[in-house]
Amino acid sequence: MADFKHTYDRLTEGFRDHIRQDFVVSLERDANGNWRIGTRSGTLYEARTVVLAIPYHNAVRVYPVPKPYLPTSATVLHVVGERHARYRGKRFILFHPEETGIALMWQQVCGTDLIFSLKPDPNLDAFYRKCDIVSKVSWKTAVVISDGNWVSLRLEQDLYLVGDYNVCGLKDSFLTGLCAGNAILSSSTALGKAS
Repeated sequence: MADFKHTYDRLTEGFRDHIRQDFVVSLERDANGNWRIGTRSGTLYEARTVVLAIPYHNAVRVYPVPKPYLPTSATVLHVVGERHARYRGKRFILFHPEETGIALMWQQVCGTDLIFSLKPDPNLDAFYRKCDIVSKVSWKTAVVISDGNWVSLRLEQDLYLVGDYNVCGLKDSFLTGLCAGNAILSSSTALGKAS
């Protein structure tokens, strides 16, 4: 299983002193068209541009973000066990999760399995003769899938939505962040030339 314990510290090492931990409770425009961001601690911030890089259930508390077609939780389990004969020797198996909750079984190089489940405690009896769960992690917004009506990532002037609102995945989150970043840089470059 991957170890991400030090990921945030390493990613933020160069700007850690500029990070403020708080909860955003309001987002509104002021008379000048700038954004006013209110926080639980009572601190007010003003910004020309805002990027919402938070899951739907958090974003909708401060802005009417369109609801994705399928926002659901998921659990990843690290499993050691003896698979039933029909699943042995198969490295990557996709399932219909309606019955068991299991969507994917992925055999690791070392022989253990990663199980992706839409239930926090799936019944593994259909897949294993015997098994032990080494570890598991659940998260509320693991799977987000849109129907044909994709959510616009530019919600309005100077307000961007980044993440995996239309299709779940790290690439999608990266690309939407890159798109917002490029739009913001283009906008600030245009402002710099005008002044």
